[in-house]
Amino acid sequence: RHGREVPGPGAHNPTAGCSNALPTKLSRTTDWTKEAQKSKSLKVKAPEIGPNHYTINYSRAEPTAPSQTVPKEVNKNFIDKYVREKWTDAKSKKPGPGPGHYDVHNFDHNKTSRGTYQLQLRNLSRNPASGYF
Repeated sequence: RHGREVPGPGAHNPTAGCSNALPTKLSRTTDWTKEAQKSKSLKVKAPEIGPNHYTINYSRAEPTAPSQTVPKEVNKNFIDKYVREKWTDAKSKKPGPGPGHYDVHNFDHNKTSRGTYQLQLRNLSRNPASGYF
């Protein structure tokens, strides 16, 4: 099917020329006389500077009252929120079980090969994408 869509041998006629050197035929270059011409500028002209054209702002140098706020509600900072999320019961404030509390693997670890163990440590798997087969 592909052969019906592409032209046959001899249908392509490239232009004659050197394949190992630059072409020696002269080509046209940019006309730089247009660059020398003056054009109307679209830039807005800045006003003249004078003694009455500015105002001095002393607000940064003057002393001010503190402007930060402190929340008065209990358990509103990020540490308390994180600790509260880990509770299993909010009333008794009992935390959830820690790591190693439940068995994740229900098989004998003696059957795990050394390669599989190393891949588990590096959070990899045996697939072509990780490079380990």
